[in-house]
Amino acid sequence: MRIMQVSSATSWGGGEQHLADLIKGLARRGHQVELTVRRSSPLVEACAGSTTDIHELRLRNSVDLSSARRLRAILRERKIDILHAHLARDYAICALAVRNIEPVRLVLT
Repeated sequence: MRIMQVSSATSWGGGEQHLADLIKGLARRGHQVELTVRRSSPLVEACAGSTTDIHELRLRNSVDLSSARRLRAILRERKIDILHAHLARDYAICALAVRNIEPVRLVLT
């Protein structure tokens, strides 16, 4: 399965540790896991070697239409099955990105 994890976090905390552990666990189970983050995200280093690709987007706020468009293009290009957003400010961006793209499923945590 191809899974894209999204987090606009810029600092490290329990949620970010959970996401890093999730990515590593999914990769160990044979899933292709990709990560979309803001530039300078602490997740880049924490997930090195566990993801097939890391994408950096602005992910400025919940109405960042340019990030939603770019994420949509990545989802199509990489043939992602599941898009998993981890922060509330990323939910709208991800919802816009998956709109009318089959078979991508959106998970919000």
